[in-house]
Amino acid sequence: DERLRLDKDLEDLLSGNIIQLKPSKNDSNYNESLDKDKKTIEEYDVALRTMAYEAKVQPSDRTKTLEEIAINEKERLEELENARLKRMERRINHDEEDEIVED
Repeated sequence: DERLRLDKDLEDLLSGNIIQLKPSKNDSNYNESLDKDKKTIEEYDVALRTMAYEAKVQPSDRTKTLEEIAINEKERLEELENARLKRMERRINHDEEDEIVED
């Protein structure tokens, strides 16, 4: 009784293509099945090799926060101001030297 129920369940599984039994070597579909498997494996291998040789994407610089942008701008302006003051100091010293020579 139990065996008949199991046999019927197996037939239902096989007919619904839920599971498939491995074909025997004597089966005419066996070679076709092997060819399909080989083709699938070859396609996978080709795709894998292609992906391995693709250029990797380089990470971009992260986006700065508004605070970091403000700090960088402040530093840039301070450097510009220091350079301006040095130029002004040279000009003043140069003008003083000219005055000394004229006396």
